[in-house]
Amino acid sequence: MDPTAVNWNVTIDDFDSNLDYEDQGAWTTPDPSATNFVRSDKPWLRGTYHHTTRNTAVTLKFTGLFP
Repeated sequence: MDPTAVNWNVTIDDFDSNLDYEDQGAWTTPDPSATNFVRSDKPWLRGTYHHTTRNTAVTLKFTGLFP
């Protein structure tokens, strides 16, 4: 790691459009639009998460600058 680099911690919601889930059918997640869904009952960001037991991937799209 470059000691002169500026490091940032960023939290990204699992429903953010910058995340691309490979094989959507392999992922499970609570439904935040369900009438019985309570965000505060869940320990995850905004009460949601994605989970899979299959060999699949999620891709984060971002723009960075190189010197």
